[in-house]
Amino acid sequence: MVTETINKTDRPGISTMAWFLVLALVTLALFTMMNRPPMPNAAWGSDLAAAQTAARKRGTAVLVEFTTDGCIHCVRMERSVLPTAAVKKAINQFEPVRLHWPENGEIAERYGVEAFPSFLVLHPDGKPISGVAGYVPAQEFIQFLQAAAAFVSSGGPAASTVEAVPPDGP
Repeated sequence: MVTETINKTDRPGISTMAWFLVLALVTLALFTMMNRPPMPNAAWGSDLAAAQTAARKRGTAVLVEFTTDGCIHCVRMERSVLPTAAVKKAINQFEPVRLHWPENGEIAERYGVEAFPSFLVLHPDGKPISGVAGYVPAQEFIQFLQAAAAFVSSGGPAASTVEAVPPDGP
């Protein structure tokens, strides 16, 4: 009769399994941090009504960013476009507010947001002026903001009183 001795190194021990668990948790934590947008900077508010009130007082429009967790294009915008000096300068023409979905799902639905990130320029009364969705390179984003700011400052129809037209047309 042959007896085999099982060497303790042939099977994973508690320490090997513990290291595997630690590695798995670290990997999960890193993945979660990389896919979550950075915390909003101080310039972005999180209350649409407050932004509308501030915009009314400043005589400007509201810039709303709709974002959500795990959104790759949101992370790209917040890391490579929004922090640039030229974009910050263009954003300063507005009262910026960042709204997360699904916490602000009702507001997103009201404005027909279907993609993230979505940026909307609103008159202080809430009427949409302009919008763009998805990742937008810095120069194009600046052009979008400048065109909306020029429209507002010229007293364009949305800056006064106009009925919002549904996306399908009148």
